[in-house]
Amino acid sequence: MDKHESLKKRIKENPGLIGLENILGVEEEVPCYNEDGNLVCQPDLIFELENGKVLVEVKSSNHRRALAKLDEQLRRGYNYFKKQGEFYDCIGVYLENDEVMWYKR
Repeated sequence: MDKHESLKKRIKENPGLIGLENILGVEEEVPCYNEDGNLVCQPDLIFELENGKVLVEVKSSNHRRALAKLDEQLRRGYNYFKKQGEFYDCIGVYLENDEVMWYKR
């Protein structure tokens, strides 16, 4: 299992690491298409909570390019769901010296 999949599994099994609790369900790698059938985003994880849903994107490093891509993926996911009339919190997760770091967009 590579670092990305390992981190995603770790978050899925312990969402408290990123401040989530009262989990009702979780989906992985959900493809989201626009009206033209083009893939807009594919969030790593979507947690369903008692009070809404949270989109989570994961990167296994903190390199500048990886974090820029993380920001772009969160932006695209947020905009996609907003356009669908759904409002999700968005969390970016990455590793820094093997420590899980996260932030809300």
